[in-house]
Amino acid sequence: IVTTAGTPLLNSLLITGSTGGNGATIRNDINIAAPKPVTLSGTNVFNNNLNYGLDVLSYGLITVSNLTANNNSGVGIRLDNNSSGIATPKAVTITGFLTANGNTSSGVLIYSYGAITTINVTAKNNTNNGVMIDQSGTTTPANLTMNGFNLFDANNSAGLYILSLGTVTLSNVTSSNN
Repeated sequence: IVTTAGTPLLNSLLITGSTGGNGATIRNDINIAAPKPVTLSGTNVFNNNLNYGLDVLSYGLITVSNLTANNNSGVGIRLDNNSSGIATPKAVTITGFLTANGNTSSGVLIYSYGAITTINVTAKNNTNNGVMIDQSGTTTPANLTMNGFNLFDANNSAGLYILSLGTVTLSNVTSSNN
């Protein structure tokens, strides 16, 4: 668990087989008056953990790259900066790729009032939604853009579930058997 009022800059995490809770929890939602970003670079793997693979809670921007979260006993990945409030929305950006397969809840949950940009998202065989993105509840619509190739297959609920007031742009989406 990383809890800080500062700026977490993490690189190439490999966290598998945690039996005590989440694989990784990153929190810098301590001082709303001075929001700081969370940056996770490199290639990051969060597999086979007791609860969430990766759980990020922030008042600031969230930027992550090359994420894999498979076979966790809860949600694969949650990225949440909604607590920053509707007056000061912050963006969520995923670069490289994101893969979340075989989790016993949703593969990916993203909560943000700000713009969301992703690339190359794969979510397969999750017990709930493959990917759920929620930008609702704001008075200022923000855009959602999913670039690259996006695959949502064999999830027990929706493959891709979006709640947004802004413009949604999807590229190369395959969704089947959900």
